[in-house]
Amino acid sequence: MYDQATTSVQISGVLAGTVSIQSGIRQGCPLSMVLYPLCLDPLIRSLEENLSGLQLGRSHQFVLVLAYADDVTVFVIQPAAFAKIHQAIRCFEKATGARLNPTKSKALAVGAWTEPVTMLGIELHDRVDILEVTFGPTLVLSVKDSWTGVVRTVRTQSRTAYARNFA
Repeated sequence: MYDQATTSVQISGVLAGTVSIQSGIRQGCPLSMVLYPLCLDPLIRSLEENLSGLQLGRSHQFVLVLAYADDVTVFVIQPAAFAKIHQAIRCFEKATGARLNPTKSKALAVGAWTEPVTMLGIELHDRVDILEVTFGPTLVLSVKDSWTGVVRTVRTQSRTAYARNFA
């Protein structure tokens, strides 16, 4: 399906010839939602095999990597993990041609974390949104920020529905 794929550029209604597509997935391709997770799986497995996870609550469940589409979240509990993450990302980049974009990436220090995330070139933030949930430096702030967003959304939707019913 992707063998000998080409694309064209249209300028003022005229096609300007074809360009050979050497790699990647076409925009809007229905296979992209299946192919990208398959491509991402080796990176996730590498991270899970080489790092310690974050224990959730009193359970024995550990979370290390969350991935949704092309967004990957890695929970780091010790500074030494950054060298392993850096190595896994570089290996993934070399194998796939994909690249980490540090300007679109965010790091969050939770609790007493003081080490900067300099090895990956990712800027440290005081809050990070992951799949519409806001994470802050403490559990109390995370819960407050996340529920504030939910309440604001519900109020906006309620006002819109009220206006629509009485318009």
